[in-house]
Amino acid sequence: VNRLGSSTGVMGQAVPDFTGTKTVELDTGDRLSCELYGQRIATATKRWQK
Repeated sequence: VNRLGSSTGVMGQAVPDFTGTKTVELDTGDRLSCELYGQRIATATKRWQK
């Protein structure tokens, strides 16, 4: 996770397909980084709501 080494938030990378024939997909590790980041934000938000 965080394979791109971002320290300021979520960052993802995908290989572009300029032919328009394939769906561009986010790298699986980048997707996992996004999910984990979202979980941390949700946890912090719940903690601050008290």
